[in-house]
Amino acid sequence: YEIRTADEFDMIGDGTCPADGDYELMYDIDFETLSNPYTPPTSSFTGSLVGGASIGDADDVKALANLDLSDVGPLLQLESGARVEGVALVNLTYVSPTNPSVGILGGDVVMQTGDISITDVVVSGVGVHGKTSVGALAGKIQGKGDGSSHVNISGVRIANVVVSLSDAGDTSGGALVGHVEEAGFRLVDVDVNVTT
Repeated sequence: YEIRTADEFDMIGDGTCPADGDYELMYDIDFETLSNPYTPPTSSFTGSLVGGASIGDADDVKALANLDLSDVGPLLQLESGARVEGVALVNLTYVSPTNPSVGILGGDVVMQTGDISITDVVVSGVGVHGKTSVGALAGKIQGKGDGSSHVNISGVRIANVVVSLSDAGDTSGGALVGHVEEAGFRLVDVDVNVTT
């Protein structure tokens, strides 16, 4: 499926555009142009979202920009099988002080069998705030513990990101992911500049 507008992006997971589909961003998406408030898919995203070939060619990376997710939840709730590549997440906010797990691409990511791949992604001007597990990309990733699920993050650039937590107790905050449990985690060529 080709995505050209914010309204088309908002159709992911609505029945006509399945949450396990393969999507290509044709242009930068500015969510300020939405006709109605953004509604995340009701089921986990297991498809692919591709914006461009690599961050080495800035003209090829497509932005998802200008959206406050505070009252709606994550942009996409990634699950095993999901792939995000060549996308810039720009000027996105997700504030939910009572939600235990907060991240732009998933709060509580419960993985089954398979991997999640996040490649050549730029994260800039993003703010996330939650209760106990908070990260720019995902709050908490829970694997099966049997070695069958991995999160592969490669070529990611994070700058001007604020990660904050409302609970002073047992908390986990991270630039990429707040907490990873029983899942493999592979990082390659990651550059992070974050404020906590």
